[in-house]
Amino acid sequence: MMLKSLLVVVLFVAVNGKFAEWNEWSSCTADCGSGIATRERMSPPYGTDHCYSAIVQEKACTGKSCKRTANIARGKPTTASSNLYNKYPSSRAVDGNYNTMFNVKSCMHTDKDMKPFLRIDLQKESVVEKVLIWNREDSYSSRLNNVYVTVGNDPDGFGNSVCGRIDNVTEIIKVDVLCGGILFGRYVHIRIPGQQYLTICEVEVIGAAITNVAKGQAATQSSTLSHPASKAVDGNRGTYSHTTNNIKDQWLQIDFGQERYIKRVELYLHPSHVHNTTLTLGNDKNQSLNRVCAVTKDLGKIPNHIVNCPPGLKGRYLTAQQFGSNKYMVIYELEAYGY
Repeated sequence: MMLKSLLVVVLFVAVNGKFAEWNEWSSCTADCGSGIATRERMSPPYGTDHCYSAIVQEKACTGKSCKRTANIARGKPTTASSNLYNKYPSSRAVDGNYNTMFNVKSCMHTDKDMKPFLRIDLQKESVVEKVLIWNREDSYSSRLNNVYVTVGNDPDGFGNSVCGRIDNVTEIIKVDVLCGGILFGRYVHIRIPGQQYLTICEVEVIGAAITNVAKGQAATQSSTLSHPASKAVDGNRGTYSHTTNNIKDQWLQIDFGQERYIKRVELYLHPSHVHNTTLTLGNDKNQSLNRVCAVTKDLGKIPNHIVNCPPGLKGRYLTAQQFGSNKYMVIYELEAYGY
């Protein structure tokens, strides 16, 4: 019998393939605020080694709005009009113990003072949205009737803004005092008119410390001469942004990335390039559609200006613009204090 053999030759030929489809975008790296999302795809096989390489794309993403307020009273210094029998110190009102039974000794207590008060020192100027008060849980809860809360920078509380007043808190354990807007201040006072004992088991001040929210944010300007707009928000008053010359109504704009309440703006200019500057704040990139925070005047070439915005002013875009001049705009730092 004759055997036949069959020779089979397999050739591997390098072939250019196609990229795989992109995967779905990943979730945002930030739970709130700005972050990064990524996606991948595989590069095609090429030649006999069949190597694959992941190709990655990134994009900016935004999570849910960040919670910017919290209880800022916990553990802060306190003062009261008196301390009954020297046994019920004011510090108990901010110690984190929410027990409202008076005999557990978790509450502060004054003597029967004329206009008794509790003062909480937040230690720095802050924004306050509301104040929560835990009343004593017994037959004396009515002593807190007509309680009112003020917020401001006067350590004695006189002249500070009234957050709110509650007439009848009988048998009400948790008293919510809503400020009806945004108040700024370092000191929170809780008072009762007339002569009475003041007993409070715990207090929460819901707010946030005021900080320079412009630092490190995105900034643009009408033109650039060597020094970009970012130098005006880098937190360094020794560096500066610089526009070109001969452009009328030069401007610099900060994008906070989200709406911010702004109380105070500090503008630091080059002493040789001080001009009338209008500061506007709002949610439109077109500054002419936003509200005016303040207008600084060219008075004696004063380079530094600290101005307060109207109460409750808020927005995403803060713009400094020098109208009526075509000179250089040189800003060492533009600081915006709020939250």
